[in-house]
Amino acid sequence: MKIIASTALALLAAGVAGTALADLSVCNHSGVRTFVALASDTDAGYITRGWTTVEANGACTKVVTGALPNRFYYLYGHDEEGMEIAGNDRFCVVTGRSFNILNADQSCSGANREWRDFLEIDTGDEADFTFDVYDR
Repeated sequence: MKIIASTALALLAAGVAGTALADLSVCNHSGVRTFVALASDTDAGYITRGWTTVEANGACTKVVTGALPNRFYYLYGHDEEGMEIAGNDRFCVVTGRSFNILNADQSCSGANREWRDFLEIDTGDEADFTFDVYDR
């Protein structure tokens, strides 16, 4: 199975008085549970966080809740069958457990740390953005 990723803008309004949602979500339309890591730029440097589980068959999970401070985010993922969501931007992850790594674009030394190629996500000027994963 090959994972195909696409982006879709979710321009949603919620609740009263047109309050806009502001989240970055990953929706998994494949038939296999997927695990994702997210990299983002902060005042202190790039940070990676993982692993967030996104269940199969249309389930969605928020990976950033609230206002999106950045236009660009970077996503890496893999499913239970070993397929990957990957791109051309290298960041450090920790395999086998949850992690937060500061300066993840500069150093990757330590137990179970590995470089992975993340996919750049351009959220544009949208307050709410959904990244969709499909299998093929």
